[in-house]
Amino acid sequence: LNKGFTLIEILVVVAIVACLAMIGYPSLARSLKRAAETKNIANLRQIGSAFIAYAAENNGKFPHCWDRASGLTYAHFVQHLMPQNITAPENNVFVSPCAQKKITSWEHAISITYSAHPVLLYDLDTDGVDRRVPITKVVRPSQIILLADGCQVPSNNNQSTANFWNPWQVFYPELVVNINDPIPIGPDTDTDDAQGWLRYRNNGSVHALMADGSVNAFRKGSVTFGNLVWDR
Repeated sequence: LNKGFTLIEILVVVAIVACLAMIGYPSLARSLKRAAETKNIANLRQIGSAFIAYAAENNGKFPHCWDRASGLTYAHFVQHLMPQNITAPENNVFVSPCAQKKITSWEHAISITYSAHPVLLYDLDTDGVDRRVPITKVVRPSQIILLADGCQVPSNNNQSTANFWNPWQVFYPELVVNINDPIPIGPDTDTDDAQGWLRYRNNGSVHALMADGSVNAFRKGSVTFGNLVWDR
């Protein structure tokens, strides 16, 4: 007659299942991370297509990264060029799937975790002066970072800033002696003190949309001033 499993047999089965789970979990975690990184690259490519289309309609200029009067960001200026519902919270392409902090508010704005080049997508200031640099003046568009993973800012509902302003030389390219020098890495954390810096959240790399619409991955320490200085 079948008397069922003994306690020892049950414990052996449980131990085997636990061992298999321990072996399989790291592989599953790596697969999920790779999938998120692939989606992150796809997001940037989709945004890049919208940026290029926007520039084609606006004398070669990319959208303002931020309108200081209205508070709107580049995401609002190109959303009409993107598929419907692409900015809904559940599939917002302007939020990296690799972002480590959850966005805490979706009110009144399209949330973002990508920060833009502060000169090519210059803020629209309250004086109304357009200071953006057109793509026709960018000397090496395939090497210039247009948009990239930015540090998330807790005081900004865990969103990134609309532009990256660190290192500060991005505003003063004439002060850069050697464009092959690497830029400072910065804090590389999601804190208020890290706002305005790039974030290497993809297995030690920052994913970046380039000015020609391509997407590159830069390992920590490999971004140079040549990826920011656009006029030489």
